[in-house]
Amino acid sequence: MFTSEEHAQRSRLFRQLAIGMMAVATPVLVLLMLVQPTQRVRAAAALAAVTVLALVLLAVNRRGHTRAASIALVAGLVTLVTAMSFAAGGIRSPGVTMFFIFVLMAGLLLGQRAGIVTAGICAAIGLALALLSSSPIITHPTVPYSPIALWLLNTLYMGVVLILLRLATGALAKALGRAESEIRVRQRAELEREHLVHDLGERVKELRLLHAAARVLQETRPFDRSVLEELVVMMPAAWQHPDSCEARIEYRDTAVATPGWHGAASSTAKLSAPFTTSAGQGVVEVMYRDEPRTTTGAFLKEERLLIDSIAEMLAAYLEHDIAERQRSQLEKQLRQSQQMESLGTLAGGIAHDFNNLLTAIGSNTDLALTEASLTPPVKEHLAEVRKAHARATDLVKRILLFSRRQESDRKPIALAPVVDEAVKLLRASFPAMIDIHFSAEPDLPAVLADASQIHQVIMNLGTNAAHAMGTRGGVLRINLDRAGPHVRVSVSDTGTGVSPEIRARLFEPFFTTKGTAGTGLGLSVAHGIVTDHDGAITVDSTVGQGSTFHVDLPAVEGDVTHAPAENVVLGHGEHIMYVDDEEALVLVMTRLLKRLGYRSTGYSDADDALQAFRTNPQEFDAVITDMAMPKMSGARLAEELRAVRPGVPVAIASGYEGPEMEAAGRTGITRIAKPMSMESLSQALRTLLP
Repeated sequence: MFTSEEHAQRSRLFRQLAIGMMAVATPVLVLLMLVQPTQRVRAAAALAAVTVLALVLLAVNRRGHTRAASIALVAGLVTLVTAMSFAAGGIRSPGVTMFFIFVLMAGLLLGQRAGIVTAGICAAIGLALALLSSSPIITHPTVPYSPIALWLLNTLYMGVVLILLRLATGALAKALGRAESEIRVRQRAELEREHLVHDLGERVKELRLLHAAARVLQETRPFDRSVLEELVVMMPAAWQHPDSCEARIEYRDTAVATPGWHGAASSTAKLSAPFTTSAGQGVVEVMYRDEPRTTTGAFLKEERLLIDSIAEMLAAYLEHDIAERQRSQLEKQLRQSQQMESLGTLAGGIAHDFNNLLTAIGSNTDLALTEASLTPPVKEHLAEVRKAHARATDLVKRILLFSRRQESDRKPIALAPVVDEAVKLLRASFPAMIDIHFSAEPDLPAVLADASQIHQVIMNLGTNAAHAMGTRGGVLRINLDRAGPHVRVSVSDTGTGVSPEIRARLFEPFFTTKGTAGTGLGLSVAHGIVTDHDGAITVDSTVGQGSTFHVDLPAVEGDVTHAPAENVVLGHGEHIMYVDDEEALVLVMTRLLKRLGYRSTGYSDADDALQAFRTNPQEFDAVITDMAMPKMSGARLAEELRAVRPGVPVAIASGYEGPEMEAAGRTGITRIAKPMSMESLSQALRTLLP
């Protein structure tokens, strides 16, 4: 069975052969009839037979029966020649020599097997004619062919052979063309396969790099130089020419490259992929030391996409690392805030207990100092106790000032006492190898400020200076002077100094040079407080020679309001109720009140005090109560007392200004600061009583 293409080819071949055969046979046979009159009948019959056979079979071929037409053509011609040979001398007939042409025709039209079959048939017919050549069946021609007639017949044979050769060589050329085409297709397919294998190999290398890079960047470790080093080492192997490839990654102030990187490659032999994070910029680069000689460029399109992917992955990792560091810093800040809040609560509790003790000590000392029988030596000893009491009271106040959280309360204040207060606390907290010197210019104007916040600024700057001097110690100088329209506080140290790069970021929140030991909040908080006070904070520093921070606050006109001098003011026999859960304190305070000219009744239980007041509410002219008591707070007791007798004067003695104390103050309840002296108590009572 032939394919449709082979069938079409054989159909064209049959058509060309039939038409060519008629084109050759017709003029030759006509000439034969002219030059050999005796052969006219035979030539005319042959011409007619060939023409009719060819035309009929052309019609059959046109209908698609090429194989049948080809068999019929070969069989018809063999039959025609064989039939005519009986009257033309049998095996000696010139037409019998055309058998080899028919064999060639059969092979050309029907294939090699058909040619062999046709050759066998023709050989058998020839043998039969040879055997019959002596029998009466074979008629010997009485008039032989003339030389011209034989020449014409040979010309006919050669023409047909030439047609067959032309068709055979054409078919062979087409076959060779198809073979060459198939070879080219196969070669092209082989090249494509080689290119595909090469491309697959390149893609596999790229995928391996992406997988390895993802594994490195997905680890939970924080970013450091080693991350870039691992990426740089693995990158060259993924490029088309790994032996000549070098890689480099730069991010902010960190740059890592393979040993062969020199950065001098041309732009066509270098790839760059810049990236940006919220903390800075970076770039990923690859280059070839020896630029490859290619017409398509040194780098594949996929390699350009690969370096972009590496840059995007690295940027995402760095952004995640930044977010994790910020989260960790915020968690640390929250913990510190919670610790400071706990410290404030703890300080309040400690202050309460200390203030009770100091109140008892101070009050007993005051009582002892008023004894008429007091000898000078004893009086001197008691005076020393009073001084120690004052220092202890001052220390408790500084602890409360350091831990207190309150709204800004700006008023004209003198800076010298505030700075002096901070210096005292710094001296108490710094090691002995740090020497602190404080000096203040006299007659400085006031500033509009919150004393506790300015106190915090001095504490932060002093603590920062101590860290700069480290364990070797040094000198901390705090100076207070006038600078034009400002009052200036200068804090100097003899530490390591600050470089210009670090100096530019000193006041950034969370920026620290102390590693995990610092929070990066001290200087930023100080900067925020100073700018909130319409002031300015600057720094002068030289590496290796220390630093000086200048805080400039606007000076204001007007006098600073000072606390009035405390003098003892005696009462007029008013009845005072004193309530405190400390029995020793109740005892000493009732005695002190009597010494001040009051009648006093003390209670160590708030319920007992409330019951006594309810029994006879008009008996008491005023009530002084502690704030923190086990059964009932002072604020709650004040509410209950005023529910019984509205407007009764109530004062709460407390050493800590907490939220509950502030709420009580808004209801008109007076606060008496603990620890209290005889003078402060007498002044508070005269203010409290009508």
